[in-house]
Amino acid sequence: MNVPPTVAIDAWRTQPCSDTTITGLEHARVALSVHAGHGPGCAVYLAALGHVSSVCGR
Repeated sequence: MNVPPTVAIDAWRTQPCSDTTITGLEHARVALSVHAGHGPGCAVYLAALGHVSSVCGR
């Protein structure tokens, strides 16, 4: 299991809602949990959802 460094996880947790950069599946998982309650205007949540959907083949 490849665990991302703490520095990366901290950066992901503070990622602004307007930043749509998702670097991988683990980043998408963190973004989905942090930004889940932000509503439809949260671009990073939508980007993470799209990343997870494409990885899972949906």
